[in-house]
Amino acid sequence: MVDRARPEGRRDELSPLAGLSARVPPIPRALTRPAAVLILCLVALVVLSVPVWRPLTQPGYVVGLEFGMPPILLYEMDRCFDDGQLPCRWTPDVLQGYGVPAFSYHGPLPYYVGEVIHLGGAGFLDTVMALYIIAFLLSALFMFLLARQFWGNLGGLVAAVFFVYAPWQASLVYVQSNLAAHWALAFFPAILWAAYMVIKEGKPGYVMLLSIFTCALLISHGLLATMLLPLALVWSLVFLFATRNWHRSIHLAVAGIGALSLAAFFILPLLLERDLVHLERSTTGYYNYVDHFPRLRQLFLSRFWGFGDSRWGDGDQMSFQIGWLHWGVTLVSLLMAPLLWRRHRTAFYAAAVCFVFFWATVFLMHPRSDFLWRNLSVLESLIFPWRLLALTILTSSFLAGASLLLLKRRPYLQLVVSVVLIGTVIGLNQEFFHPGSRWPAWGNFSGVEWANTFYTDAWPIVQPEYATALPPETGPPPKVQVLGGDADITDVGHGSSSLVFAATSTGGARLRASVTDFPNWRVRLDGKTIPHDHANELAAISFDVPPGSHSVELRLDNTTVRTVANYWSLAAWVILIVTSGALLAGAVWTAFDKARSRTEATASESNR
Repeated sequence: MVDRARPEGRRDELSPLAGLSARVPPIPRALTRPAAVLILCLVALVVLSVPVWRPLTQPGYVVGLEFGMPPILLYEMDRCFDDGQLPCRWTPDVLQGYGVPAFSYHGPLPYYVGEVIHLGGAGFLDTVMALYIIAFLLSALFMFLLARQFWGNLGGLVAAVFFVYAPWQASLVYVQSNLAAHWALAFFPAILWAAYMVIKEGKPGYVMLLSIFTCALLISHGLLATMLLPLALVWSLVFLFATRNWHRSIHLAVAGIGALSLAAFFILPLLLERDLVHLERSTTGYYNYVDHFPRLRQLFLSRFWGFGDSRWGDGDQMSFQIGWLHWGVTLVSLLMAPLLWRRHRTAFYAAAVCFVFFWATVFLMHPRSDFLWRNLSVLESLIFPWRLLALTILTSSFLAGASLLLLKRRPYLQLVVSVVLIGTVIGLNQEFFHPGSRWPAWGNFSGVEWANTFYTDAWPIVQPEYATALPPETGPPPKVQVLGGDADITDVGHGSSSLVFAATSTGGARLRASVTDFPNWRVRLDGKTIPHDHANELAAISFDVPPGSHSVELRLDNTTVRTVANYWSLAAWVILIVTSGALLAGAVWTAFDKARSRTEATASESNR
């Protein structure tokens, strides 16, 4: 018969590393304290992440597929701050200076953060590099917080290293230069962690953090937010079921409403004013999803690394690899599932959710999932099936720490396995974290010249729908053109969402401003609103001025949707700040009261 009651010590003696603890000196007690272990893991995480972002600190601007788009958007955000256009919506200098409402459709969060850094004295290009580094560090921190809840500190460290060293992270930064997606990906694990903590403990602080993290994702990259939503919903439902804390669903709902309220200034116009721009261009031609399904060989076997774009068939110049070790640990997690089920039921649920979603995203990236893409518009809006690699690396990186939980009672073996996993993933993937090229000559950012002349496929997608053609790439035209009659145009001033000038005419004139019409551009002549039209293929604002000398102002006013969204978000942020201050004051007072009680108790003992 099998001796099921074999003592723990007997199992240790049979282990191949049974005598290790006898030969290795004991760990100093100070280093085994939870706070010390946590600090050591965080320090190790920062040090281990250095190779992924160190190339960003070297001289020269890192050139990727998005090329100059991040610094241009940062420059446009700076113009908004200078003019007081907050929240920033209109970017006046792109598309040959005709402008587009980029920040109503393109996630603005990285650029708000970047503007704070820029105001501190950093240049535009240096600020963009700093934003990539911040996203790397946030990715590592949030994955560590998530994974340590299930696998412990060392498991959290392993999962975090896997997350930042995933090949897709390198692609987002060094190949695609996709700042918005890189920032959005950093908040994926933060949302899962906060949702779990809300269900587990239900503290108001965690509810607020969940709202903040979800808001951050929404205003970083709206499309990637729709990608994470199914995982977050299933994750929350599973833990509500596992913990039987069904009443915490109210806390989750409050967090969700809070997130939508905080992000309303961006989300409402994005949803309700979609038809005001040419978003249909994002699903046609090159952007038809059918041409961008990666092959299984590309996902699992190929180590190819290129700095080009995604193409039809086998002509891709971009890597779509998941990472050998990433999908390897995912398969291994299946073998560990029975042990997790018996020993750590909560961890099993987390691993099961991530395992299922890993393979679900792999299937959705395969051409055989085309029937789903054809029938689910939310999938088609993702444009590129390989964007789901964001979920693939999230789930596989999380699963990388599972083995550390099963070795919890054998700290030395746990440490050895951690070192092996970390060393292997760094050794396999570090080579991907470098730029394909740099442009040191672009150290002096020319701002408006870049914005006027740089072309990206993002601008036509958010061009106002009144326009039926793109401006010719022959250089920006004059800001004000005289189409008929006579007029002398002077004192032209061009703001982030305004254009002012003086017009003097003897017999009246027909004028055209090199500004694409968009609701609600207003033309004011001597302070009074006058009619205008956009009866031309570029939808440039055209209007008549009577004889005489006049002051003319074009200004973009808010629509009702934008006004409601702005005030809704403003109210939500005020409530958040006040509530946070109250909670912080309460925590400080509680700590002070406990300290005073201990002092009084000590004094009382001394008097006795």
